[in-house]
Amino acid sequence: KLCDSLVKSTVNTLPWIHKQLTTLAWEIPEAFCSVFIPACSIECCQTEYEPEQLRLSFTEQGLDTMRVSWSTLLATPTSSVEWWPAAAGPKPPLKVTARGSNHTYTTGGWRGQIHTAVMTNL
Repeated sequence: KLCDSLVKSTVNTLPWIHKQLTTLAWEIPEAFCSVFIPACSIECCQTEYEPEQLRLSFTEQGLDTMRVSWSTLLATPTSSVEWWPAAAGPKPPLKVTARGSNHTYTTGGWRGQIHTAVMTNL
């Protein structure tokens, strides 16, 4: 009897939950599915290789070093970041490149690659 009551309550509550989830700003059916049903997934990015979800942060190495992170849907041959240091004189500075790494990330149904590189001597 208790089991029947729990099932009935759950079934009756599902339409209300669905209605509440559809009022949120992101696509709930996919997000809900990917978190609670491991067979579902959400692609991280709109294109396969274009960097998205950029993040810049300080590192433990000091204020002249920053870590850059970004996401792509698929792995790329290299994970690197380029920048041009501030000019110290009339001659334009040379471009600097830092090679980084990437790894697959699939937690909560999210699917993509997270890339990270560290810029130094800023």
